[in-house]
Amino acid sequence: MRNDSNIRNNVQWLLALCCFACAPVFTRVALGIEQHFHQIDLMGFLSDFMVSLVAVFIFFLLLKLSRFLALPFLVLWLLFHYSNYEHVGINGDLVSLLYVKYIFSPTFLMGSGLVVSNYLLLFAVFLGSFLVYTIKPVKFTKSVVVTTILLFGVLLFTTVTGASVLDRRWRANNVVSANTIDLFAINYTDYKKAPLDSLLYRKLVKQDLAGEKQVPYHKGRRPKNVLIVVVEGVTGGALPSVRKHHDVSWDISLPLLDSIASDNISYRNFISHQRQTNRGLFSIFSGSYPKLNSTTPKMTEYISFPNRETLPRFLSKRGYRTVYMQASPLPYMLKDIFMKKAGFDEIYGRDWFKYHYSTRYWGVDDKSFFEQAAAHIESFSGKVEPWFMTMLTVGTHHPLDNIPENYRVIPGESNKQRIYSYLDEALQSFFARLKDKGILENTLVLVTSDEAQAVKAYETSSGERLSEQWGMLTVLHPSGKQKVFTDKYCQRDLALSVIDYLGMNTEEAPFEGRSVFRSYTSGRDIYFSNTYGHVTGRFTANNELDVCTENLSHCEKYSVESGKLFANHRDFLRVLSSEEKDDFARLAWMSNNDIAGFDTARSIEFNFYSGRIRPIKMGHQENILAGQFFTLPENTEVTVSLKGRILKGKKSNVYIKHDIYGKAEKSKVVKYVYNTLSPGEEFSTTYQFYNTRNWYHTEFRVTAEVVKGTNAKLIIDEALLKYTRRSASPEERKAAMVRFEREVGRDLGAHLVVKPVASDLKIAHGHSNN
Repeated sequence: MRNDSNIRNNVQWLLALCCFACAPVFTRVALGIEQHFHQIDLMGFLSDFMVSLVAVFIFFLLLKLSRFLALPFLVLWLLFHYSNYEHVGINGDLVSLLYVKYIFSPTFLMGSGLVVSNYLLLFAVFLGSFLVYTIKPVKFTKSVVVTTILLFGVLLFTTVTGASVLDRRWRANNVVSANTIDLFAINYTDYKKAPLDSLLYRKLVKQDLAGEKQVPYHKGRRPKNVLIVVVEGVTGGALPSVRKHHDVSWDISLPLLDSIASDNISYRNFISHQRQTNRGLFSIFSGSYPKLNSTTPKMTEYISFPNRETLPRFLSKRGYRTVYMQASPLPYMLKDIFMKKAGFDEIYGRDWFKYHYSTRYWGVDDKSFFEQAAAHIESFSGKVEPWFMTMLTVGTHHPLDNIPENYRVIPGESNKQRIYSYLDEALQSFFARLKDKGILENTLVLVTSDEAQAVKAYETSSGERLSEQWGMLTVLHPSGKQKVFTDKYCQRDLALSVIDYLGMNTEEAPFEGRSVFRSYTSGRDIYFSNTYGHVTGRFTANNELDVCTENLSHCEKYSVESGKLFANHRDFLRVLSSEEKDDFARLAWMSNNDIAGFDTARSIEFNFYSGRIRPIKMGHQENILAGQFFTLPENTEVTVSLKGRILKGKKSNVYIKHDIYGKAEKSKVVKYVYNTLSPGEEFSTTYQFYNTRNWYHTEFRVTAEVVKGTNAKLIIDEALLKYTRRSASPEERKAAMVRFEREVGRDLGAHLVVKPVASDLKIAHGHSNN
């Protein structure tokens, strides 16, 4: 009788395990069907069952305490796995707790976070997981505990062996276990310092114009106009002629743009340095590497330390009209502030566009974007002053649905194929219009991308991973020159290339790299990183590929076919030596510190002040400051000061909220500082805290929303975060980590570890200077 009871208990335990495995297994099967199964996926399934074993134990422990405790655990479990499915589908890698802060961004939440692309899968995950409630609670008998431990040990052994650095993490790891490892294992600061006069540093900042010119250069008396079109996330593999060169087949194409490229100048091996828009744009504008890890992006640092020349600022000083235009909201990633400091005279975002054929929270559709951009270009072309303009699209951003409903529907065509066709047609119409108006006769056009999304047609997981560095570049030259380059070029080359083409003094332009308009007889190393995949690497001068984990704990060397960096196959050669890893670490340290400075002992101040008047709408939570990232080092004293005003107008109540958010809940410094204000009132808060650990992916956030009355306007007068490295005794640290004594405004939760300097929120009535 007792044996029967044990057998029933063991069966119940196995059934419960199967229920919990539904979320990771169903989502993994769906991804495998959509993106082709690879051999490495077997490790992923084993990892899913290993983590499910732990989850089942936690669930039944919570169930013994309370059914209401077990329910949210189960819901979080299945939602985390389904959100991972969505994230892998668009970004090619595991969803990370590093980016959980995004759910508080209205632009991200409504634009991507709440999007469901597979309702059937979501229903299956919910149904399979909730069947666990039909199973009688398991008793933790000796056989259950011993079997679980043995299974866990076997699965753990199989999941930590065999995976390459280049293999996609989602294929070999469960999303929960990978995030758990990241919380403890990722160490961004273990990079070795190098002397700034070293050969390695000179190699990093080298300006190489020794190549032979391959296109006609500008020689006219009147400087040429320059237009950079940045298409969101588009890879070089989307151009049929480019991917054919690499022997890669894919069903996502831009054939019209490829035809334009074939009639002009096309690049077969163009390298994207990082993932995320702010990292890619910074390299394009500054002519330098982005950070080779996931710490504070240089674009964010540049706001407080504009100590590097940028392409728009360089051209503005020489009489160019500089214009930046994007389809999405400007405040996200602080692009409104950065573009101004980078030298753009005119800056336009989503609110500037007067019409659209389709719109989402990420911005207006590509067709209306290019139509209105063309009209604006026509308005100032032909004038005496030359112009430099950069455009950033948004249509190919997740969730790939920003197209009119009546746009062509072909049976069997995916939504991604439709959105790329829509972009392709918009680009063709845009260039045709500029040509008809005679604008292209005096304009150098570079079509590139901020980052590269994966080409999901590789035979191996490693090929798919590497394709996220496969950038895209096409040049429309006023002379009509046709040329195909197979040399290696990269994003940081573009700034120097423009100055080189215009015939300006390149010694006055501190931009790095080579000119994309020259051919070179010697090779060079080109570095890259991937903040989503936590890998970094380089294509070497002698046709090899070095790739490492982001913290450089493990590095591998592969052979790469000359002229075909992104081909299907590459051969593993060996593990990198410690000396080779040291070179990597030194260069990463130099590149990571060249904006905020190499003196890590001094105070660092981030100034997020924008000075722009922001309209706030009824019922819509507006991002005032969001999307930027920075790192707060350990053992630092941090001071925050925020001031702003609700401008005079009709009667309304505006809800202001501020917090600082790190990569995990325990890294949240201020949970909320908030209040409801009326026009004519100002808000301010000042506080300090002592930071005892490294906080990565920290974000300074302010949102505003009209909760009563009519629309209002807001302006930020000051938004400062300053930290100073300072050692402190345990008693001093404890004294610095105190809570606010009272709450203000809505009761959204307790404040965390904050020492107020003045008060948590001060309200002054009747003040307005507008």
